[in-house]
Amino acid sequence: MNIPMLPGVGKFGTKIDDMHPPFPWFFAFQQVKGLPERLLQGRTDIYLNFCLDYLTKDSASIDVLDRKVYARGYSVRSGDAWFQAFPQDVLDLKQYPKLEMPVLGLASVNFFEGLKASLEPVAANVRMVNVENSGHFFPEEQPEVTARDLTDFFTGS
Repeated sequence: MNIPMLPGVGKFGTKIDDMHPPFPWFFAFQQVKGLPERLLQGRTDIYLNFCLDYLTKDSASIDVLDRKVYARGYSVRSGDAWFQAFPQDVLDLKQYPKLEMPVLGLASVNFFEGLKASLEPVAANVRMVNVENSGHFFPEEQPEVTARDLTDFFTGS
């Protein structure tokens, strides 16, 4: 799947919405070994607050206390390691058999098609749910909807 990291002229909004899809420039940034840790040391809250604001439709859905918890619990090194594993993950994924069990894909508008495109080739029984009125952090923006969708999936509704 091709993911555009950078927007065209005039296409980068201050937050995602139906007209401004996310541009995950941070995927590439976090793959540079050692640099993000040095740049973000002591400033993780600035980076996380940008991401939380940019990737939500309603920034207020993640309040000050929740943001502090995110910042306290976030490890740049661990986060970077996850992104740095992507190239190997792509190679490894080709070796795995297709999943046969039911798989639930929950995503918001701007992430729905990308998640669907990544799940359908690797799972035979995919159920996709589009979580409306939210961005990347849909459990925080739409907690009741998220809980209902998870409950429906796990109870077979």
